[in-house]
Amino acid sequence: MTRRQSLPYLRTCARRGALHGFICMHLLIPDLLLPRDHVREVLAGLDLPGLTALLADARELERERDVPAFQRSQPATRWLLQAFGLPASTEHAAIAPALRAADGYAPTTQSWHLVQPCHLAVARDHVQLGLERLALEAAQAQSLLDSIRPLLDEDGISVEVAASGRWYWHAPMLDTLLCAEPARAIGRNVDLWLPDVAPQADPAPARKWRRLHNEVQMLWFNHPVNEAREARNEPVVNGLWLHGGGVDLAPGATGVHLAAQTCAARDDQALLRGLALRADRPLVARDATNTAQPALILLDELAGPAARNDWSAWRDALLALETAWFAPLAASGKPITLTVCSDLHWSTRARRTGMRWQFWKRPSLVNALAA
Repeated sequence: MTRRQSLPYLRTCARRGALHGFICMHLLIPDLLLPRDHVREVLAGLDLPGLTALLADARELERERDVPAFQRSQPATRWLLQAFGLPASTEHAAIAPALRAADGYAPTTQSWHLVQPCHLAVARDHVQLGLERLALEAAQAQSLLDSIRPLLDEDGISVEVAASGRWYWHAPMLDTLLCAEPARAIGRNVDLWLPDVAPQADPAPARKWRRLHNEVQMLWFNHPVNEAREARNEPVVNGLWLHGGGVDLAPGATGVHLAAQTCAARDDQALLRGLALRADRPLVARDATNTAQPALILLDELAGPAARNDWSAWRDALLALETAWFAPLAASGKPITLTVCSDLHWSTRARRTGMRWQFWKRPSLVNALAA
């Protein structure tokens, strides 16, 4: 088989979800790709033979193109939604329906939106979304929510609180808002990331949200929960982050390369779990000891450190992935598909057993991970 013949063949196999006659493992790895002017410094001194081999033996099947520099959604989120035949754009990612599925809610024709209590930190010349996890206890969250119920009732906002602690809000005033995932705004000026509307849309919903948000902030300023948190030197809860709104849609044919039907997820990977449940896909626990597991697996350990610009923690997480996943997979020689993401786009690459294109030109890891 020539290289010219093999690449279209591999694309066809990946579209069918089959390589060498069986379903292969598909890894989704957010925040693995780094800016070209940054990657060499971050990778300095790391020994990653497994990852190097996997990427060197892989060929790109598809990549996200023509994406803007300003994005409200994460590339990995967009890929996941599209992999299940659901719409997604750089302006908005409707993840609330899938998370509701993970929380045990039945499908509904109503639109629901995620709302997260958050800490807004004052920087030198702006306000930014805090880096800290609030770790709100259920009783604290309920007390804060109860204090703003009259405001929500006034605006016709319905609220559901899941057993997971996630807040879901429903109101027509929220439906036209374009909202950013929290990970896009962490440590950044929130003015750029607040809910907004499309350029030609009625701006009233965005103004209503900001008015409501200001009123919530005033009510929470001297709330007993925050007074107690401040006394313990914990970050106060002084804001709300709205995102992920949408309605339940029936999963369609996959719009991107998806090389596995089964999904393997940790308990805290609610988006993948919810998408699998809505699509009636087999769902199993993620198991690093089973490197032959033919499943879609989300390796999101790099996402938190990348959002916080904590590159020391990012390196530690990458080394852990090398030990648990990349080295065993490279040694197995089994076919594998990888979707790797930068801060702006995703790229899907496939490694097929027994195929080595241009083995005399094996790329360096620095080049392979440069976005």
